[in-house]
Amino acid sequence: MFKYVLKKIQKYDKIIIHRHSKPDGDALGSQLGLKEILKINFPEKLVYAIGDSSEFEETPLKNIFKSSFEKVNEKKYNNSLVIVLDSANISRIEGEEFFRGNEVIKIDHHKTNEEYGDLEWVESDASSTCELISRFARKNKLKVNKKSADYLLTGIITDSGRFSFSSVSYRTFQEASFLLEKGAKPQKIVNALNDRDINFIRIQGHILSNLEFKNKVSWYMMPKGLHKKFNVNYDTASQLIFLLMSFKEVEYAVYASFDEKNSVWKASLRSKKRAINKLAQEYGGGGHEMASGFTFKNKKEFPLIVKKLMVMANEKS
Repeated sequence: MFKYVLKKIQKYDKIIIHRHSKPDGDALGSQLGLKEILKINFPEKLVYAIGDSSEFEETPLKNIFKSSFEKVNEKKYNNSLVIVLDSANISRIEGEEFFRGNEVIKIDHHKTNEEYGDLEWVESDASSTCELISRFARKNKLKVNKKSADYLLTGIITDSGRFSFSSVSYRTFQEASFLLEKGAKPQKIVNALNDRDINFIRIQGHILSNLEFKNKVSWYMMPKGLHKKFNVNYDTASQLIFLLMSFKEVEYAVYASFDEKNSVWKASLRSKKRAINKLAQEYGGGGHEMASGFTFKNKKEFPLIVKKLMVMANEKS
């Protein structure tokens, strides 16, 4: 598939790269990593990365992804190739003009919920989209500089749970090794990701003191506005599900926080044992087998979700 993607890229003089909204390390790493690779290998081409840096400027990701993003008007999509990264669903894509390109390529590692694009490269067993972009560059023998290697390794590190998730394979380490050869600095990346202020540590302490646990299931529903009390950005506070999975007795966890902007509860699911994504799909969400998410509107639904996890925990594997 990587050869077909390269042929499409070679065909166009203008390439516009999209990723999902509220980006994580993998979305940003694959987008900016690919942009940098295309710029150094095809300097004659126009390459744009679409997005809003304000969506992550209050998170540690700002310490790594300092490149600027472009706003491209409708006319610039004429005679262009659009590449959409790390986005399983159209509704999650940042930049609604993506469909205006002459052709659209989708590159993703989620179990796809929605087909779109003229060419789709989806590998749901890959640790990250960055793993796929690294393989694309390596297999096609493209130049990869230190900057692009740092971007891609960041996405692999973050989306693999620092190489701890079940999606990690020998291929993950193969690409990590390749990126290290190209100058990526893992210690620098991890230090940047760990750069948190005292308020972030305090809100973690609050959650650890107030989470609930029973029958291999842990859960926590963040009170509305609590992140403001601790002076922590909502997007950062909404990603603290990992705290609920940090105990050996826990096999399943659900974490919910209220998204005031969209007036919905945003929930994250995690599992150490069995696939959890089908439960997320019941609520219109999705994701990986062991890490998924969804939204719901009525807070009274949360106890029902916890009960469903209890049932799963009691079922034989």
